[in-house]
Amino acid sequence: MSINKANKMYDFELELSVLKCFLVCTSSVEYAFVNLSVDDFKDDSSMILYSAMCEMRDLGKITEKIDIQLLRNHIKKSGKFIDMGGNKFINSILTTDINEEYFEKYIVELKTYSKRRRIDDMLSSISMCIRNGESTDDIINKMRIELDGIERDSSSNEFISVENFIDDVAESMKNGKELVEGFYSGFSSVDKMIGKFKRGKLYFLAARPSMGKTTFALKIASSMAVNDVQVGVICLEMEKEELLEKVIGMDGDGIDSAVSKLKSKAFYISDSYNGDLMNVIAQIRKLFVERGGKMINGKVVENGLDVIFVDNLSLVSATNKTKRLDAVSLATHRLKTLSRELGIAIIVLAHINRNVENDREDKRPLLSDLRESGSIEQDADGVFMLYRHEYYYPDDVELHGIMEFISRKLRDSNPGDGTKLGTVKMYRDPETGLYTQLD
Repeated sequence: MSINKANKMYDFELELSVLKCFLVCTSSVEYAFVNLSVDDFKDDSSMILYSAMCEMRDLGKITEKIDIQLLRNHIKKSGKFIDMGGNKFINSILTTDINEEYFEKYIVELKTYSKRRRIDDMLSSISMCIRNGESTDDIINKMRIELDGIERDSSSNEFISVENFIDDVAESMKNGKELVEGFYSGFSSVDKMIGKFKRGKLYFLAARPSMGKTTFALKIASSMAVNDVQVGVICLEMEKEELLEKVIGMDGDGIDSAVSKLKSKAFYISDSYNGDLMNVIAQIRKLFVERGGKMINGKVVENGLDVIFVDNLSLVSATNKTKRLDAVSLATHRLKTLSRELGIAIIVLAHINRNVENDREDKRPLLSDLRESGSIEQDADGVFMLYRHEYYYPDDVELHGIMEFISRKLRDSNPGDGTKLGTVKMYRDPETGLYTQLD
């Protein structure tokens, strides 16, 4: 067993200290089991011993603290006692000086070494990929997946007693203060029906092609930006100049007015054609950091971003080998996780199945009409759909230009504040692109 502290990859004495705490401490043992994996140890003997501890725990053989003799017997039965170093290794643990009050601190330090090794292994693997001539896109994707996994493992997921925050929640409710910050769409009738797009939430705006969902989403995005919301738009099928032209064209006061309103605002557009899921997530993370977002121990301490729009879900893929249904399920789950992690609202545009055009007289879309609807329904905090009657019935001239915004799912709907499922009608001028609310 070599000791290598100089390069800060691992600390053998620290590993012995952690294992000693397992053997003599009665407090923080369960915390340690939850937060440590076998791979967090570097030394082979330490890994054998901790793996045996985990097996005993899973078998219900550990109560308040670990019985050393039972532990010895368990390792002997596995045939690894000699490989571990036998009684000599156990004695080296028992003679290690520790401060039992530092158990949790030891764990944090051990995790730090573990993350350094994972990063080092990743860099070695990437170097090998480069030498083997793999494509840069594949290499970058592997880096993102590994770094994302390391970052997720760093996050803290613990139960917190309501005693620690119930007074703050109650005070906010009494003062009418938002518990979770949200952002209005800019359409008063829509805002009245669905409330705000809230931090940590995932929303879907769905429609058949040519219904105007990109234009409508851009109108919401630009309205938010004008009102000092930090907004990012990722579009996988249009150039950024085309998108901005649409935004400027929807300003009823003209081009110069639109430029004046938006030029100094935190409004960002990406027209990347790379719909790889990890690339989309990486873009969002990058913008979050560039805008001053900061996280400590997996918690947002400074918001660098408020709302992200992704256009659209059908162009987001996990890997080339992933089945479409699995890819959508992974994408919705990861975007939902990302919204909570970064404390941002994510609004994803999605397509409606073609079947709605053939199977029924009322063409208004339902949740079941969503492509790969199961994962979307599960992960979404809100699902909103657009419908234009003239698309299916062009002879009904009196309904030309009428668009319906339909709320099909709203996790936070509350009759007390008026938020609900329902429909809002508006008129969109085909020449100017301007929207007029009819409700």
